[in-house]
Amino acid sequence: MSDASFEIKSSAAFFGALEEAVQDFRGDRTSSRKAVAAFLFAYHLREWIWEEHHATVTAHMGCAVESDFNAIVNKAHPSFPVIRDICNGSKHFGKGSSEIDSSGLTGGAFSPDFSSDFDIVELTVTINGTQVTAEQLLTDVISYYRGLLQSLGLI
Repeated sequence: MSDASFEIKSSAAFFGALEEAVQDFRGDRTSSRKAVAAFLFAYHLREWIWEEHHATVTAHMGCAVESDFNAIVNKAHPSFPVIRDICNGSKHFGKGSSEIDSSGLTGGAFSPDFSSDFDIVELTVTINGTQVTAEQLLTDVISYYRGLLQSLGLI
């Protein structure tokens, strides 16, 4: 817990803030600001879980130090390095090392001459030539964390 985290005082509350941030993003899938906010919560929740519940995590998952827990999370949720890269890319100027080929707004497949009713514009990330939506990454990480927190008896 941090005295500098306003009313977010536990990993369960931090998970709730992640869910709210994802809902905000889902309301505007073209908002880089809302996407980055959600990814920041997604990436840093594992730190809150470790700091608040390292004894429980150690007992259930067999990791004695935070780096072991991080390795388990990275292996169990293969998109986690991408989420880390989005967080680092949003706070540091320059490319640095990254799993990401590109990110940005991607238009749908329909021609504007036909109709824009079905044309979905949203944020996407290209990873090793494969495009995935930001929404899918966030949906996957919410599901992962919900399962992890439930398995540890934390929610």
